Amino acid sequence: AVRVGDNADVDEGYTVTAALLALTSPIQLPFCTISTKPTTKMKVEMSVSPKFTLYTHYRSSCSARLRIALNLKEIPYTSVPVNVMELSSPAYMEINPSRSIPTLVIEDPSKPPVTITQSLSALEYLDEMPGGSAHPLLPPMSDTEGRATVRTLANIIVSDIHPV
Repeated sequence: AVRVGDNADVDEGYTVTAALLALTSPIQLPFCTISTKPTTKMKVEMSVSPKFTLYTHYRSSCSARLRIALNLKEIPYTSVPVNVMELSSPAYMEINPSRSIPTLVIEDPSKPPVTITQSLSALEYLDEMPGGSAHPLLPPMSDTEGRATVRTLANIIVSDIHPV
């Protein structure tokens, strides 16, 4: 048994101070899972949040809508400013072959990276990803008229206001 204050060896080289008298089943915390083995050795499985990188330009309304959504949803992200004169550079074309901004790259250690090159698709992804229901961008599914109104307004901005 692990007693309060005891330090137990942890796989992956971490040390955990057990806060329980004995651990008989796994404990799920927001940032890790702690499970015990027959010995008092403990295993910590860190769940790493996906890393979000937004390739952006300060005058792009498409980029602005993604910055707003990421901040509204409280998703930490790295903003990489892109000079529009360099959209055709080989380095940027590896990230986004369509040579446009914004580009949202999601890197989850357990999956291949996801690259989304259209802002409305990226907004839908943010709403539909696991945990994306916090601070939803669309009204609830039961409000079909409200959802249609939000999509109409978004498409007006994308298609009618944004320069060709």
